[in-house]
Amino acid sequence: MKDIAWIPGAGRTAFVGEPLEAFGVLKAAGVSSLPGLAEARSSGADTLFFAGRGAADLPLLEECLELSTSFIVLGGSWPRKLPASLISLAKQKGLRILGPGSEGSLGPWARIKGCLAGDAALLSEGGETLTHCLYALKRRGVTPSYAVSFGNSDDYTPLEAATSILGHDERVSLFIFILNRLDAGRRFIDFSMEAARKGGRTALLLLDDADTEVREETSILGQYGVAVLKSPGEVVDIASVFSFGKDLDYSNRRVFFRGVRGSELTRLLKREARKAGFSPVSNRHDASFSVSILQASGASASTEMSRRGPRKDGGRLFFTVPDGDPAYEAAALSAGVSFTPGFESLFNSLRLLFDRTGSIRSSALSPFNCPSAVSAENGDAKSLLRAYGIPVAKEVLCVSLPEALSAADTIGYPVVLKVVSPSILRKMEARVVALNIQDEEELRNAYGRTLEKARLARPSAEVSGVLVQEMVQGGTEWRMEFRRSPRFGPLIEVGISGIYGDILPEGVVRAAPLSEDEALLMIRESPGYPLLLEGWRRGVLDEGAFSSAVAALSRLACCEKGVSRLHINPIFVNIRGVLVVDAFIEGSVAKK
Repeated sequence: MKDIAWIPGAGRTAFVGEPLEAFGVLKAAGVSSLPGLAEARSSGADTLFFAGRGAADLPLLEECLELSTSFIVLGGSWPRKLPASLISLAKQKGLRILGPGSEGSLGPWARIKGCLAGDAALLSEGGETLTHCLYALKRRGVTPSYAVSFGNSDDYTPLEAATSILGHDERVSLFIFILNRLDAGRRFIDFSMEAARKGGRTALLLLDDADTEVREETSILGQYGVAVLKSPGEVVDIASVFSFGKDLDYSNRRVFFRGVRGSELTRLLKREARKAGFSPVSNRHDASFSVSILQASGASASTEMSRRGPRKDGGRLFFTVPDGDPAYEAAALSAGVSFTPGFESLFNSLRLLFDRTGSIRSSALSPFNCPSAVSAENGDAKSLLRAYGIPVAKEVLCVSLPEALSAADTIGYPVVLKVVSPSILRKMEARVVALNIQDEEELRNAYGRTLEKARLARPSAEVSGVLVQEMVQGGTEWRMEFRRSPRFGPLIEVGISGIYGDILPEGVVRAAPLSEDEALLMIRESPGYPLLLEGWRRGVLDEGAFSSAVAALSRLACCEKGVSRLHINPIFVNIRGVLVVDAFIEGSVAKK
């Protein structure tokens, strides 16, 4: 593949079929003609736009695969799926196919004329929403750096194109993905990390989240600094603000309100500024940028914008109104200034612009080493936890009453008895746990009774023995677990347990690995967090030790690839330290 054709549309282009307007992205950019098939045959083409008219054009498409080209973009009317033989032939030729159903692409080679060249790349699986956003940006006087519609492409993906743009064009600071659903979750957040390292920001508009874990998805995307958008309007607002604000001083979060007097709208505007982390100042020379509320409409608005326009503020002035009105967009376009309808929309977009260099929390960037010679043989979860520095309650597995009596003397009363069986994982539900045993007599009585309950609960269960464990008292009970997601890889979940578990069942989810700082944010996000604070007749519990244990579990999740799921319930959080009482592995286990 030629170096010049690193993305569809770069280099020489040609067009096959009719009409060219079948490609909505090209139409939005004002592209009215391209060289035809004859030129492509004689001179070659790096990208061939093919507006099909149905299955009858498949033979001509097969002929086009023999041309010296890097990309074929299929728009117009095509079968939803191409024949497997054509896809195989394209791969043999090293040729990438966008579509069927692509609306085309634009970039530095074909931008919307008469508009400010922005810093955004818009990458859409479909085309209708992307085309709508391009026309809306055109009304704001902005053209994105890149806009690519992929249609029903299985051969070339938005993530591949974004990676190419990130590697070739350092001017792009905003990547907006418009996807049906987020299937390649881990690769997506890996890309957002790399973009953030280079000072870029990633945003995502999902068109269909009906089949996804919305809570899990939103939490993980936020962890990696991905802005989750709710509408095409937000795509337009953010792309526009990034374009007009690309030369601002992002270390200065002070804002000056120009021409704004003490009114109700002013108070609303300042409230939204503070919510987004900006500080109003009275001297515009101290501010990074200025904001003005438009007081007029129609031709008067255009005059007002021109009078206060970018020449006086060095391009640092943003106009807004409480809500949208097409007349204001036309006035802003005429005056060549930035306009964003809605106070909240403006400052949300500015917040993303200013936060882009620190958008990913340190959790995603913390290096660590895996312990050597760790084994989860026989599903022993607690040996794994100890290897990763997670404190576990003192315990001894016993196969007779004398062994249990000796173990209790060594550990010290009070103790707990638990029947150990791979068939009985949830011991409290099976009632095979005896709590708060104070002395030898109570232990003798509880030992046989607990084994009998196990036999009644699961007659065919193979019992490994009885666990004698220290009785943990005080503090609060929590649960931790890791599981493997097909989209995001290893995930960590934390939630309150014990008597509060049924009342506050919802946990907090993050993708592993985590730093202790990120783990602490998780804990504080949990509905059970107030139970760690100072309570009746006790002090604040040790959230630092708790966050350390959560971070250690995340490292375990990344290192122990043979374990598919590990539950810890409960882990006691005390005034000093934490202690795991029960844990088990669910799923496959592989020896290291």
